[in-house]
Amino acid sequence: MNYFSLAIFWTCISYAVYHFLWAAWFRWMLPKSRFPENPEFQPQASVILSLRGKDPFVADTIRNLLQQEYNDYELRIIVDSESDPVWESLKEFSDHPRIRISILEDRLKTCSLKCSAIVQALREVPDNTKIIALVDADISPRKQWLKKMVSPLENPEVGVVTGNQWFSPMENRVGSLIRSLWNSAALVVTFLFRHTWAGSCAMRLTDIQNSGLIEQWQTTIVDDGPIDGAMRKLKIKTVFAADLITVNREECDFPFSIVYNSRMLTWSRIYEWGFLVTLGHMLFTVAMVVAAMWMVCWNLINQHSGTAVMLLTGLLTVQLMLLAAFVLAESAIKSLGPQIANQVTKMTVFRLGKIALLIPVALVVYSISTVKASFAKKIKWRNATYEIRN
Repeated sequence: MNYFSLAIFWTCISYAVYHFLWAAWFRWMLPKSRFPENPEFQPQASVILSLRGKDPFVADTIRNLLQQEYNDYELRIIVDSESDPVWESLKEFSDHPRIRISILEDRLKTCSLKCSAIVQALREVPDNTKIIALVDADISPRKQWLKKMVSPLENPEVGVVTGNQWFSPMENRVGSLIRSLWNSAALVVTFLFRHTWAGSCAMRLTDIQNSGLIEQWQTTIVDDGPIDGAMRKLKIKTVFAADLITVNREECDFPFSIVYNSRMLTWSRIYEWGFLVTLGHMLFTVAMVVAAMWMVCWNLINQHSGTAVMLLTGLLTVQLMLLAAFVLAESAIKSLGPQIANQVTKMTVFRLGKIALLIPVALVVYSISTVKASFAKKIKWRNATYEIRN
């Protein structure tokens, strides 16, 4: 038996087991990452939501944000322009006492429109504001969302409380399922390194001001990129609260899954040292699969059918273990309680089979997206194109 073929086989097995064990760790640790609520700790909070374009679930998001079990808070919405289509969704909320709606007036050319909106909203918050919560339009926050997010900030050593999202589309579209597969792996890494996701996070206003984060937002392209670095300067930590994970049920097609993954990895390239690890992981994965397939062909040509079958078994093991890792990660999300479990799309035999078949495609998308992110000079986001200069 060719020693090179044997080495590739065991590399495939090790690769499969490695990813499965991380998913198992995530399944074990996520339910433990909860923080006790303190219903007495409810300082004045401002929830900032920037809107551009009409998200399919934006009305539900706003409705949920206005029903929070929290006494002292306002919802401050910054709309991109007077002609933005999202105004139609805002009509039913215009008279609500908690809502404050403004139009983005200062469109800075040194940062994204979203960061411009956040900076403007921070200038408009009341003087008695203690907590700033950032939220995206495509999440579905539960009634306890703000209370659970603010409670850990009672500890002065905690500077940022964050959650994340789990993509669980109802339809079995190829693009949607590929994005779900990519996100499930990314969520494990995000949880491991406690990266802030600005789609659901909270900070003290004084920490935002003292860390220089407002000035950084004025020269950055994505809102959550500079948060962790800014807060480390104050020697306060970021905590990942499992209760803040929300389910995103948006659908997307195959081309958009590549665009989405590339954009997320571009943010990682700019703001996170871990992108080098991602790049190395992608190159290793491609080298392993290409080497295995090449050796399968070589062994078949040389009539070493047993060795060829062994290598195909190694590749199949990778596919099955990655599928098991996805199922484990999804079970971790479901373990957080019936409120979130009921939002996760039911796993049928058809859905499971389609996800299994899409794993090799997802690895190809992952490779393409990583390469695109490595050399990206321009990013199109919300129908706006940004040039990355530094």
